[in-house]
Amino acid sequence: MFLFPSLFYTLISVFLVCTILTTLRTSLLVSLSMVLLDVTLIGLSSSLGVKLSFVSFICVIMSVGLSVDYLLHMAHAVLEHDVETGVRTTGISVFKGAGTTMLGVCVLSQTSSAGFRTFFTMLSATVGLGAGYSMIWIPVVGGVGEGVKGWWKGRGNERVGSGGRKDKREGEEGRRGFEVTKLLRKGVREGG
Repeated sequence: MFLFPSLFYTLISVFLVCTILTTLRTSLLVSLSMVLLDVTLIGLSSSLGVKLSFVSFICVIMSVGLSVDYLLHMAHAVLEHDVETGVRTTGISVFKGAGTTMLGVCVLSQTSSAGFRTFFTMLSATVGLGAGYSMIWIPVVGGVGEGVKGWWKGRGNERVGSGGRKDKREGEEGRRGFEVTKLLRKGVREGG
């Protein structure tokens, strides 16, 4: 009864803070990712047999705070630089952060208390989904934006060249996005 309004206010708060601290496109991507993550977490907890209780309610609300770290860092790296650099630099840090969090949570898997087991299940699902969404979903959506000139990067694809005329910018981002798309399509057609 109180889960969805609480989750709604939490997500609105994350969106507002992200909009203040980062760009609008980054906050939109992070907010969309958070909504998808929470829907997936609620569905996964139902599939794992976790009933909605005080502990699972708190864990779903905490999932926003735990996974916004992974999502925001990766979204910033991918959208402000490029996909390859973002995954290579920030992706490693996200992977290490998720791995160490999972190591800390694994201790709870051996407890006899049902509350701690629920906490373990929800927290490990949150960390796994947060790392998965940040290292798979964010680069894919950011990579799609790189391939389409001017769509995701917004304005600034034109620059004033010598003589005051506007030239189309043939940046590395656009070419790299198209090359990645071509390679992916070629690999799908060839079956590997």
